[in-house]
Amino acid sequence: MNSSPLDALRDIHLPPTPDWWPPAVGWWIILVMSLAALAILGRRLYHVYRRGRRRRRGLRALAELCEALEKGGNPARFAGEVSLLLRRVALNRCPPESVAGLFGLDWLRFLDENGGQGGFVNGPGQVLRDAPYRRQAPVDVPALTALARDWLRRNC
Repeated sequence: MNSSPLDALRDIHLPPTPDWWPPAVGWWIILVMSLAALAILGRRLYHVYRRGRRRRRGLRALAELCEALEKGGNPARFAGEVSLLLRRVALNRCPPESVAGLFGLDWLRFLDENGGQGGFVNGPGQVLRDAPYRRQAPVDVPALTALARDWLRRNC
């Protein structure tokens, strides 16, 4: 009898399928990295939301000042209120030691250095230096409002 050596081989036995738990080390690494990425993304989104909320509050306060002026307010008082609003935002954004004591030309320079682009020292914002201390002052309200709005958008 001619028997073939292949007839003596046994069938292939497959290994059992691996259990789904516990996962392999690679899956643990992917899980940890995913959780870290989600935490970083969540923190970033939270800061973006908070910054947007501060910006909306500042712009809303400026709009309320404009409405009060339109209802018969004093332009000099408006300039003082705008300066106060910008100071409150600056105190929240910067260390209080660098902002709280500023007044006059130093205050205007600070505003220009932090997003005013020269509009406070040489532009319509220079009225903030002395208008709050006068009863009547020539104030270019639309230009001052636009300058303050631009500064708030950059710094809130």
